[in-house]
This record gives sequence, C-alpha cells and structure tokens, in this order.
Amino acid sequence: MTNVVNVWFKKSRPQNDGPAERASSFILLADSILKQSGDDTYVTGTLKPAIFKDLDYVVSTWSDGCFDLWEEANGVHFYTLIVMRKGLIHGANFATRNGDNTRASTYTTTANTLKTKIDTFWSSTYITVTQSLTGGVQKAGYDVSTLIAANSGSLADGFYTPGSDKILATAVVIESKFSSLYDINVNAPSYLLGTAIGRYPEDTYNGNGNGHKEWTLAGQVKVSSITLPFFKKFDTATVEGTVYKVGTAAFNAMTQNVALGANKFLSTVKNYALTNGSMSEQYERGSGKSTGARDLTWSHAALNSAARAKAGAPSA
Repeated sequence: MTNVVNVWFKKSRPQNDGPAERASSFILLADSILKQSGDDTYVTGTLKPAIFKDLDYVVSTWSDGCFDLWEEANGVHFYTLIVMRKGLIHGANFATRNGDNTRASTYTTTANTLKTKIDTFWSSTYITVTQSLTGGVQKAGYDVSTLIAANSGSLADGFYTPGSDKILATAVVIESKFSSLYDINVNAPSYLLGTAIGRYPEDTYNGNGNGHKEWTLAGQVKVSSITLPFFKKFDTATVEGTVYKVGTAAFNAMTQNVALGANKFLSTVKNYALTNGSMSEQYERGSGKSTGARDLTWSHAALNSAARAKAGAPSA
C-alpha cells in the first residue's frame, strides 16, 4: 500500500498552489502573533524565512505547468494563479513591513504579471480552468475550482471576487451543466433544494454568499451582458443595463432572491452531505449517499467558509 501511495503522489506533483496558500496563512499567523504579544522572535526566526522561501518559489515557477488542486490535470490553472497572486500581494506588504523592499518590489511585479495572465482564462461566457494541458484529465473547462478560487483566493479589489461579473457568469454556466446531469438534481423538489454541483461534469472519481456585501459597499450592482443570465435567474424582467441601487426596493428584492437561492445550495449540503455533523469527501450523484474519505477537512473547511460568508465575515 505504501508503494502505491508513493507512486500516486509522485505522479501528481508538483502542485504549486500549496506554497502560495501556505505563505498567506503564515502571514496571517505572523500578524496575529505580533498584534497579540509583540514578540517577533518566532515570526523573525521561523515564519518569515518560510514565507519568503514559499513566495520566492512562486516567483520562479508561476508560469510552469503543475497539477491542479484536484491532483488530476497537469497544466497552468486559473485556481493556482489566483491564489499565487493573493500570496504575492500579501507577501509584498509583509516584506515592506519587514524592511525587505527588494522582495516587495519583485512580488508586486510578479503579481501584476499574473493579473494579466489570469484574464486570458475568460472565454467570453465563462472562466476556463486550465491552459497548456500536458497530461491528466481532459475536460471542457466547466470546473467549480474557478468559483473556489474566487472564495478563497481573491482580494477585496474586485478582481474575480465572488460578486464580480465573470465569476457570477461562470457560476450560472456551471450550475446549468449539472442541473440535469445528476439524478438527485432531476428528481429534487426545486423549491427546497439547490442544484447539486460536482467538481466538473466529466468527473468520475469515486463511482457561496459574499456578493451582497460587495454590492452594498459599491452602492449598486449593474447588469452587464456578461451577468445577464445570472440576474435573470432572480429577476426575469431584468435587462442589460439595469442598475440595482442600495436602499431601493429593487435592490432589496434582488439580494433577497439571491440569498434564497444561495440558501438552497446550503440546504442541499445539509440534505445530502451533512450527517450528524460529519461530512465525507463526496455524495453520490445518483442516491445522494455519502462516499469517499470520511470527515474530509476540505469539506468541513468549505462549509465553515460558506457559513462565515453568509454571516458577513468571509475568509481573508
């Protein structure tokens, strides 16, 4: 069994989202330690070297192919680039605070280059998932990792944030791909449950809610040609150019309908995935029964992130 596991990990490495995500987490930890105790011994001696090592790696490898977060496709991935950009921007600020202006400049320059590259994943109707595929799973590109990227890898700058146009457009396209694919979606009472969504439609393995806050801070949300299919789900009378302004009945009705739609997705998770507080890796598309790894950390972390976003405190 050990040999099988080792072969699997060798086949699905490198996986370059990890260093960027680790750096972002360590920066949060470092800032928290300094804020609470003011003692920078552990930060300076342990965390800072690790943060810079990870981000220096990102600078030198971001354009290289690697495996995606599902460990299935080798190429250049939207999700990986998004979390890399976040890590580098956090890292540039961290480097500046620690007097390393050379690294701060390098991280900022690379983050700007990544921003340009990330925009090339937009296909005019949805965000594609992988470019320069050299091996592994081939798929059309409708992958929920693009939405996960917005939730866990975006910053408060409007660039592929959960409430941004291209993420909303991608969300409605992905949902449409799954609406008739799984038996539990075809047979589900639509007024109670949202669409059960898998990783991507071709997946054969083992057999959302910060937008309102974003719109409120902006003062309004405008329907574009890109987001029209999304908003029509919640207001059939809407047209391109419609502006929902904060404080109006139209804005309140729209956001309420979007919230109800989001709650249906959480109800779907509760109905199929959550059993006595435990969540497995997946639930079956036909029966809805839990399957895969028991008590998977990712599943619980995703639910916690969704709950925090619904409460108005999304992950940093």
